[in-house]
Amino acid sequence: MNIIQQEMPTYGTLFFRKSSKVRLFETLLFVILVFFMYASYGYTTFFKLAAVISAIISVSISPLIYKLLYQPEYLLTETELIIKTFKKEERIPLVLMEKTYDLRYFYYIKGEKRIVAVSNSFLEQLDHQLLLIKKANKKK
Repeated sequence: MNIIQQEMPTYGTLFFRKSSKVRLFETLLFVILVFFMYASYGYTTFFKLAAVISAIISVSISPLIYKLLYQPEYLLTETELIIKTFKKEERIPLVLMEKTYDLRYFYYIKGEKRIVAVSNSFLEQLDHQLLLIKKANKKK
């Protein structure tokens, strides 16, 4: 197995390329914070200000918590993309991947639209490998 590129996403990458898990976590965190503030202070000016601050905190802290808990790591080889999170490893053959035309970091993986939260240089390498595999399959 020849590793072309290996990457652990940075906070910035996870902040801008959030998966549905991270978005769900930040929404739940915000709802819980707002619920406790409302229960403590009622619908006051302080509550309104605290709700806005809670939104900022939950949106900015969720990628950090995801990075610390799951420790995502992406490995690109000539034939597959390996995604390691927590104690789980997912091996995705590049033949089962297809680029979408929404945003650069969205891919169809086994028919399901998913986010690959990596840097632009990693995405360029991934796109290059997908192109090579597509060309090789056309020659067959």
